[in-house]
Amino acid sequence: MAIYQIELNSEMEKLLKNLVHQTNLTVDELVMQGLLKLSNNSELIPQQHNFFDIYSQLDIGEGNNCHYSSADAKAGVKAILQRKQSIGKI
Repeated sequence: MAIYQIELNSEMEKLLKNLVHQTNLTVDELVMQGLLKLSNNSELIPQQHNFFDIYSQLDIGEGNNCHYSSADAKAGVKAILQRKQSIGKI
């Protein structure tokens, strides 16, 4: 059996105390129930993504901007993202 030690901020400590009081469960029981609920919730578990999934979520602007060859795709995407970041800071 493993023993874990965690540090709670004051807000989380207050929340834990309230849950113990409201449910009459021990901290161990609350943690076990929370872990079981999280393990059953597949939305919270990160999914594996392929490169196209990640690329399709990037906002790199409109298409038809053939400024970079396919051989320079990494550098091109990096430059576009850096340009977008610098524009967003203004």
